[in-house]
Amino acid sequence: MTLAASLGCSGNSKPKSKSKDATSSTKKDEEDQTQVINSQGGTAYGWTQDEPKKHSWSVTWETVQFTFKPGGETISDMKGTHGSFFQDGVEASRFQSAAAHANQKKGDIDVDKNVVVISLTQKVTLRCDHIHYASKDTPPLVKATGNVEVDGPWGAVTGLKEVWATPDLKTFGTPDLFPSK
Repeated sequence: MTLAASLGCSGNSKPKSKSKDATSSTKKDEEDQTQVINSQGGTAYGWTQDEPKKHSWSVTWETVQFTFKPGGETISDMKGTHGSFFQDGVEASRFQSAAAHANQKKGDIDVDKNVVVISLTQKVTLRCDHIHYASKDTPPLVKATGNVEVDGPWGAVTGLKEVWATPDLKTFGTPDLFPSK
C-alpha cells in the first residue's frame, strides 16, 4: 500500500483536544490523530507472514477511503473491486465484487456483494455474498458465506450458507471438513 502511505503524509490531522479526564483525553487524542483520505483507483497487496514473503491477495478498486489510525494501522474501504487470491505465491483465482475491506495490520481482506471467484486452474466458479480471506491463516482459505454456489465440470452445488475452499478452489467444503487450528 505504498499509495496509502504516501497519501497519509499529505492529510491534515485535527489539533489535539485537552480534557480533564485522562481516559477520555487519550481516546479523544487517538480520534484526533485518525486521518481519513478518499481516493480514486489503485491496487494493494496482502502478503504471507512467512519468509520469504509472498503475495497472498491483491485488490484493485475504483474508489477507496483510507483510514489511518494511530499506531500505523491502515484500513481501506473500497468500491468496484476485482483482484486475486494466491496460493504458495502464485495467482490461483480471480474475484470480482461490489466492495472490499482490507486491514493492513491484520493482513485480512473481506470481499462483499455479488462476489464471483473463478479458479485459474480448476474450471470452478464460486458465487456468494461475502468472502473473508486472511493472510495469516495456514493454509490460507477462501471463507465464503451467504448464498454460496459452486459450479464446476461435475455440476453445481447450491443453497449453502458457508463454504471454505483453497485459493485455487480445488478443495472446498463446509468448515467442519477442514482441520481446526
